[in-house]
Amino acid sequence: MTNLELLAYSGRHPVPLIDSYYNKDKIVITLAKEQSNELMRANARLIELITVFNYLNGEGLQENSAEIQKVVENVVKILDDVNGINYSAFSQFFMVYNTTYSSYREFDGAKKRRFVYAMLLRYCEERHGMYLSHGYSDAILQVMCDNYSHKRNSKTTIDKITDTLESLGFRHLPETASFESADNFYLLPDKGDAGIYHNMVTSLSLETRALQQEQDKLPDFIIKIDGAYYIGEAKMMKGSGGGQDKQLVEIINFIRYQERQPNVHYVVYFDGEYANMLLSSTDRSPKIERQYQDIVKCLTENPKNFFVNPDGFVAMLNDLCNGGGE
Repeated sequence: MTNLELLAYSGRHPVPLIDSYYNKDKIVITLAKEQSNELMRANARLIELITVFNYLNGEGLQENSAEIQKVVENVVKILDDVNGINYSAFSQFFMVYNTTYSSYREFDGAKKRRFVYAMLLRYCEERHGMYLSHGYSDAILQVMCDNYSHKRNSKTTIDKITDTLESLGFRHLPETASFESADNFYLLPDKGDAGIYHNMVTSLSLETRALQQEQDKLPDFIIKIDGAYYIGEAKMMKGSGGGQDKQLVEIINFIRYQERQPNVHYVVYFDGEYANMLLSSTDRSPKIERQYQDIVKCLTENPKNFFVNPDGFVAMLNDLCNGGGE
């Protein structure tokens, strides 16, 4: 298939709306309310301590009283020692006053106690009664855990690419092997293979104009198939707007150039819901239609380059491995 045919193939095979490959699921509470775990028990204890603090404060006890200090110390101990307590309603309340749980963790002992006392005063005044009225629930722990799923390390787009390559018989090039004599391998210049990549640039006399838009930019992956090199940029985008639009401009620019050598190609691997909006949609917004036509123009002017989604990437590799390449 030509590069334009592979672009069209990608459009006919959209990215799944829910891609389990990027699953970052984490369960922190029990499946049934009748059961409990350490986090749930600690959260219940934290709520009890807040209730005690609220009562003592209402009785006029101040920060230097022994009873208040004991409550504060116990709250600090829970905040410091219990994994997942940052998902609690109290910990999340820190952000109302422009502080995060992570910032709290960096405080020294004395500052932690002062901060917790100040937060308890405000929390009891602004939230505790409200939550008691509606009913505290451990569900908030799971909800907040899910909310932070985007920050957890999990499979990345590069992992998805390498898993695809490995499943098709490609192997990572060993450090002792020659990239010139080896074939059907892949490299990850931004993940430890920068030295081999720079040697490749020199040996093949590459201009790498596609990579000069950003200083010190390295390609995400390189594949060699039957003597041809495919230099790739990977991107996963969920939507458009702001910084996302800038990233799309950058990856379109990646296929705007080509090398003089006929066996060197540039490839964009585009994943995520925005790939569907761009490649699969028959009713694109004017902005997205302009982006799509820009890709078509780049591929028409540079027939050695490719712009594909995950299924298009597999089709491209199968085609190249079965004689579709040079």
